[in-house]
Amino acid sequence: MVRTLVDQAADYGSVTSICYEGGEPLLFLPILLTGIRYAKERGFSTGVVTNAYQARSPEDAELLVELLEGAGLDSLTVSDDSLHFGVAEETPAR
Repeated sequence: MVRTLVDQAADYGSVTSICYEGGEPLLFLPILLTGIRYAKERGFSTGVVTNAYQARSPEDAELLVELLEGAGLDSLTVSDDSLHFGVAEETPAR
């Protein structure tokens, strides 16, 4: 399915980047990494917007960044606001 969507974006001819967001894309990490790699193969720049929930420790965060970078990710945005975590003092992004 991800390949089909990337192919459709390529067919438009005017799309230059693909950003994976909505819900929590890191919940589907193998599919996300495949999508990033394929989008890069098709010439797109890539981005991910995440709430960083899976980065529960510095080690987890480092591993995730390494995997995303290795797949070719160009931009990583971390959402850290009251919509995601309420008024919590500590969040995975902090």
